Amino acid sequence: MKKVLLNNSIFILIVVAMGILFLKRYSYLQIPIVSSPDSKILFHTNDGIMEQTWQPEVKVLAGINIPFLAENSFTGDLQVKVLSDDRSTILAQAVQTMDFQGGERGNIDFQFGKIKIGQGERYRIQLSILNPSEPGVLEIPSGSNYGGCSISGENIGQAVAIDMVGAKNSRLFWLMAVLFPLFAFSLLMMVVTGRKWEETVATALFLEGIILYLFGMAEHLLWGVNFVYLLAFVACVVAIYVYNKKEMNLNNLYSAGILVFLVLFGLILIGCKGDWLGMRDDLRHWGIAVRDMFYYDSFAKHMDTTVILPRYLPFTTLIEYFFVYANGSFSEDILLIAFQVMMLCATMIFSVLLQKREKKKWLLPVVSAMICIPVLFFPNLSSTIMVDSLMAVIMAYILICYYSEGMSWFNRIRICCAMCALALTKETGLVLAGVSALILFGDIFFRGMQKKKLDIKGLLYPVICVALVLGTYFSWQIYLNIPVKNNIEKAVYEETSQGAGQKEEKSTEGLAKEGSEAKENQVAPVQTKSAITASGISLAGLKAVLTGNGEWYQYQTTRNFLVELLDGETYSVGPMKLSFVDFLAGIVFLMVSLAFFGYWDGERGQKYIFAGMALIAGACFCAFLQVTYWFAFDRYEAMDLTSYDRYLAPYLCAIVMTVVYLIFEGNQQSKWERKKADFLVYLLTVFWIITMPVEGLIFESSSLEENTTQENTYGYDKIAEILRSMADKGEKVHFICSNSDGYAAYIFRNAVCPIVSEYDFWNIVPDQETYDKQYEIYKEGEINIHNTAYLMSKEAWESEIRKCKYVVIFHADELFKQSYPELFRETTIQDGSVYQVMDASGDMFLRFVGRTEIRGYH
Repeated sequence: MKKVLLNNSIFILIVVAMGILFLKRYSYLQIPIVSSPDSKILFHTNDGIMEQTWQPEVKVLAGINIPFLAENSFTGDLQVKVLSDDRSTILAQAVQTMDFQGGERGNIDFQFGKIKIGQGERYRIQLSILNPSEPGVLEIPSGSNYGGCSISGENIGQAVAIDMVGAKNSRLFWLMAVLFPLFAFSLLMMVVTGRKWEETVATALFLEGIILYLFGMAEHLLWGVNFVYLLAFVACVVAIYVYNKKEMNLNNLYSAGILVFLVLFGLILIGCKGDWLGMRDDLRHWGIAVRDMFYYDSFAKHMDTTVILPRYLPFTTLIEYFFVYANGSFSEDILLIAFQVMMLCATMIFSVLLQKREKKKWLLPVVSAMICIPVLFFPNLSSTIMVDSLMAVIMAYILICYYSEGMSWFNRIRICCAMCALALTKETGLVLAGVSALILFGDIFFRGMQKKKLDIKGLLYPVICVALVLGTYFSWQIYLNIPVKNNIEKAVYEETSQGAGQKEEKSTEGLAKEGSEAKENQVAPVQTKSAITASGISLAGLKAVLTGNGEWYQYQTTRNFLVELLDGETYSVGPMKLSFVDFLAGIVFLMVSLAFFGYWDGERGQKYIFAGMALIAGACFCAFLQVTYWFAFDRYEAMDLTSYDRYLAPYLCAIVMTVVYLIFEGNQQSKWERKKADFLVYLLTVFWIITMPVEGLIFESSSLEENTTQENTYGYDKIAEILRSMADKGEKVHFICSNSDGYAAYIFRNAVCPIVSEYDFWNIVPDQETYDKQYEIYKEGEINIHNTAYLMSKEAWESEIRKCKYVVIFHADELFKQSYPELFRETTIQDGSVYQVMDASGDMFLRFVGRTEIRGYH
């Protein structure tokens, strides 16, 4: 019995710790409706009901704190209620008998226990004084730049400065909640297969994402979260049962990889704490996709989605959603943590090298390879959640799993899971999964040719992988094609209207009509777009280009592409500037040379085959990217080869990581002298440590040039706070920021989500003359002149904002102020202002709500 308890001590400790954390799981937050009160509301005992609207960002409400100053002495029962927006449901209510003394200042705390609320939904807080002993007055702080407060049904144009007490999960409970499924799934695979943590944790992560994906397609994403936890609990119980039945001990589970994971996980927590999203694409899609998922517990295929690109594949956003859900409130640093954990899980395969080796000797080469090689290709990796680096390490994981051991049933399963995750990460991931399968197929085929005996059964495996990957990818397309009552035509319009090349010059009348009727005319729903036409690629288009009948810029793009591919200075390795072909040829040459000079003991032919297949697969990937530039980009972006280095980096990074792993793996059985083989390993280690760019790791996203800084994020949170005092989830706000390249609109969309901010029309002019005048002014500055204004007449803009509840003037240039003064009536148009759209009896105008300071924009 003592031995059993000793062997199970770690599980007993974990269960006890989890129980304690569950009992202490809540962390309480004071959430002010008005963070900076500048006024006061006099609430009389005979006023009836004071009501304030509020849009929460948490899922649990625990209480309300009401500050007051009693102007005279009286007693009474102070009642507070929390109601649904339509006032049909009372979620919570409480009454306190108060004995107010004249001149008394204090706070009244109402505790509700734990009330579940819908994040982003609008609620109404009602305050009333019952049974007063005599007439009395309470002075309650308020914000004059806010809204949503009424007394006896009359809007007073302010917001009462009460604090809502919300509850979220504590950081320790959150750690347990996000790690438990990984631990449980990994533990089950470890005890069943005899593997170690580093061999199973990535598969556990992929399974977690795939489960969430399946439930998300069934429109029950929240059920998916609960099912992950249920399945994790079952897996944990079964794993402990198998562990005891096999009479295993803790030494069977322990590995150096667990310590590496925990240390790096701790560094991720420290490094990402308090950080925020800083890259344009993070705000354009990856960040707001998780926000939308958090507020709606659904994919973006719903009414009033805040996502611009709802067709983007969801694997990474699902994992990030899971991390955010476990927290109980949205936080951008958790997105960065979740992304880094995904990277860590995939690169943990390198720690397999520590299992049978001198750990002190190999720790530095292994850990440095896990960190330095991805950073070499993605210098801003620590401050972004763009998925290119993740695709790189997942592809490397696939190749390393294949080349590091035989094709056992577990190895086949984890490769399939990785390929499915890769195909669900991004459309480029589908191609990377395809070229990975091509490399596997080529290796099996050519080795069979060498042995003069083809392995037909082995050749079927990569074919099955491709079929599974295609099935996974097209399941997303099928899901998008399923008709829904509330389609997302608006989001599709925004997706298909991106890019400067689509803004050709037209007549003033035509452009004004286009601005006002675009959403009505662009009614092709997302369900009608195929996976191919979604990227603009079609067989007819390919035929036209290949037969010389394409657009002139497509051929110029090809010339630019070939020059950059062969002779560009795309990647920096220390002082060297290398093109894609130079880099790929260099790493292939290194592998061929080592094989030729006998570094590996046997399997020399396999290394030659891998080198050749890496070149063939690289050519296929480059061909895909060239076709993408032909059709999926506007002419300016195509000829400029937008993000060329970032799109090719995943393939190159995956090949480099695989080659490095094979070099490390071959060290022990190398035919070279021990000192010579070890020298090679440490030479490579020192090389990438020295050449790794460190600026992106040292500096936070707050200091990244041309991205989100403290200067150009100032003011958004206050504007969002003003809107949350009035708005409901899904209501629309029109955003104006002239003299901008549109980045401000991305920041704003994220700040106010789940309120819907239209991406287009943030820079508008009423006629061609004003359009030309603005163009001449801005083209001499630093503004991207491809992002020129939309032409929209005064009537067209009025029609557009009738669809909205609010208008935010973040920054308006003088041309805007001169062109659209009528709807503002006598109000001066100022930066940082919030207006409510008032449309009574057809007489529409913008009622000023309030304003806040701004500092920067771009």
